[in-house]
Amino acid sequence: MRRAAAIRFARGSRGVVQALIGVLVTLLPTTTPTARAADPPPAYQFVAGAGGVPLLVRQAGDPAAPGILFIHGMAQSHLSFHRQFENSALSSKFHLVAFDLRGQGGSAKPWRVEDYRDPKVWADDVAAVMRATGLRRPLIVAWSFGGHVAMDYVRTYGIENVAGLAMVGSLGGLVRTAPFSQGDSTAAREMRARSADQRGMDLQAYITASRGVGQAYEAPGMTPIERQNFFATELLTPPYVRNALMARSFDNGDLVERLSLPVLFVRGSKDVTMPMEALNTLLERIPGARLSAYDGAGHLTFMEAPERFDRELAAFAAEVEVR
Repeated sequence: MRRAAAIRFARGSRGVVQALIGVLVTLLPTTTPTARAADPPPAYQFVAGAGGVPLLVRQAGDPAAPGILFIHGMAQSHLSFHRQFENSALSSKFHLVAFDLRGQGGSAKPWRVEDYRDPKVWADDVAAVMRATGLRRPLIVAWSFGGHVAMDYVRTYGIENVAGLAMVGSLGGLVRTAPFSQGDSTAAREMRARSADQRGMDLQAYITASRGVGQAYEAPGMTPIERQNFFATELLTPPYVRNALMARSFDNGDLVERLSLPVLFVRGSKDVTMPMEALNTLLERIPGARLSAYDGAGHLTFMEAPERFDRELAAFAAEVEVR
């Protein structure tokens, strides 16, 4: 009796399934599908960098469009450029790519000093991101510490696969300057103290110092979320990574003669990391290099004047014929 009931249930289930299939068939398109456009790039993905280190990568725009690669500053992340990715016309014209440097942001944080000291490690990370995202000859936009990473790439791979360089708030170690933190001003002393706390093992001191650094990143019209992001990303770079970063070389003066490609320096007039005297030296030594000066701006020109920054960046990218 149970068997007969099971048979009746199975037959009834088949009828229900067949009826559902019939309904679904009527909903399917009756025309032949046409070829569709290429899939957009994944908004986020992990890419294996040098030594297999996972690097968090963000993309926007058409992957077939000319490419722009953004490299952020020390202890920050791709979020630094969120206005360029989310609130501008750049992504409608270009393939935008940004990634979190090793040891920072959402990327992995290797333990060994060796994972940060060699310029080739950073260069291989950049090369891996370019391969994974299909960038062939992009414009590289390097902010602050990112300028050193861009020079690591030039040192290792040359300039053949780089259409141009936009050095934003960065001299990239191309000329020697005395770090602002070595000065005797109150701001310089506070910077040294925060740096020491961020490289120590006192967690409370680390959090307090990171909050101070996050507050130092300020721009007109900055939203509470943007302020929070600058602070939070500071926390994502552990003290051991900071110590390893400080152990690497920052001298790239020997690369000046190799920069036979378009170079644009972007400087806020209040940016203490780009002394004008040193910048003038580079403008004289690098053929065709030029300056875009932002009067009244500081270290965050891409956030302080995003419309102008994006407009000039698009014009520069079109000029150097990125791919």
